[in-house]
Amino acid sequence: MLTITGEIKVFENKKGFSTSISRVKDLKAETREYDSIWVPVEFVGKESKKGEDLRHGDDVNILNAWLSFRETEKGHKYVTLVVSDYALVKQPPKSKK
Repeated sequence: MLTITGEIKVFENKKGFSTSISRVKDLKAETREYDSIWVPVEFVGKESKKGEDLRHGDDVNILNAWLSFRETEKGHKYVTLVVSDYALVKQPPKSKK
């Protein structure tokens, strides 16, 4: 099993949380253009660690996660990031302008 660790930024939507994965389209190009996809993030585990302490735009340090997939009612399959352990990365408050 492939396990995943590291920092990600999570974004909240109607269905829960997701994160973005980006790549450079052409490494040789002078200007960098990126392709991105959104990957759903599913929090599992202890009751207190199911993502209830997270907000839109939070940075999270993934301590234990893996890739899995889910299936919609219409039979479409999609990849999801399943997180069983994480730590919220504390950020300084935004300055008022």
